[in-house]
Amino acid sequence: MNEKQYETARLWFEPLQANVAGFIQELLNSQGWLQFIGNRNVNTLADAEAYIQKVTTHPDLDYYTVFLKENRRPIGILTVIQRDYLDFPDLGFAFLPQYSGKGYAFEAAACLLTELTKTHDTLFAVTMKENQSSIQLLERLGFIREREVEQGGDFLWVYTYSKPCSSK
Repeated sequence: MNEKQYETARLWFEPLQANVAGFIQELLNSQGWLQFIGNRNVNTLADAEAYIQKVTTHPDLDYYTVFLKENRRPIGILTVIQRDYLDFPDLGFAFLPQYSGKGYAFEAAACLLTELTKTHDTLFAVTMKENQSSIQLLERLGFIREREVEQGGDFLWVYTYSKPCSSK
């Protein structure tokens, strides 16, 4: 798991830790999460703690908690997941609904994307075609829709980000 912390003008984020279990319980039961990611049956604080333990010990997952600098409130997560059906890591994000539309997801994801492209030339992002806000964010970040895949009965759009070439 990556242990780095990152900072932007309004946000900072760090690897997911057990001390944000209440936030994780709230996020995983938000309407957007349930609609576009799915029910993870995180109904209690103990469930949230178990979920955090599960994802932070999995070798193919990096989860980051995104906090507002001004009040240290957790507002979202960023994920980097190596999925079985993708050749490159998948960048993901989810934010509490009251923090949507304020540019926080773009600010945090753009920062992490900059860091990830230091070691990866290509990244993927996966979303349901009904998730218009995620699609708009991915396209704003420079991801391009590549193909559709079927996973677990859901049809998902795969977006690709390729690091721009640099001159020598």
